[in-house]
Amino acid sequence: HIYSFEPDERNFKILSEFVSKLPQEIKEKITPIKAGVHHENATFYMQGEGLGATLSAEISEQKIDVAAISDAINHIPTFIKMDVQTFETYALLGAMDDIISHKPKLAICIYHKFSDLWDIPLLLKLWIPDCKLFMRHYECTQEETVIYALPEAK
Repeated sequence: HIYSFEPDERNFKILSEFVSKLPQEIKEKITPIKAGVHHENATFYMQGEGLGATLSAEISEQKIDVAAISDAINHIPTFIKMDVQTFETYALLGAMDDIISHKPKLAICIYHKFSDLWDIPLLLKLWIPDCKLFMRHYECTQEETVIYALPEAK
């Protein structure tokens, strides 16, 4: 089952419309969730617009709900992909128990904050020491660097 988190109202509407047009057998395997991801269920506010937009506790017109992944889904995760604009560590904390217990494959962006380059791989090795880590970079600029964590083959 696919759970797709999208906190932005406009993007969530596009996602929901796309899913609604899929064949029934595919559509029933996808659940769009109108929320961002974090270590706990909370509310933030959007500051700015477009690519420069960020979330903060400072009140603005656009309220954004966030959820802990483990609280929002009702399946054991087998693969988690994240590109959540500086919230990667918080989002991982919201899935920590599932990551430690079930060791899903992970693809986590590590370019939004400079410290993510080492903090996230170290965190993953702490939680799942037997995983293999692979880092890949997909652009000419600093964007699009991903750490992959794969469970040790048994």
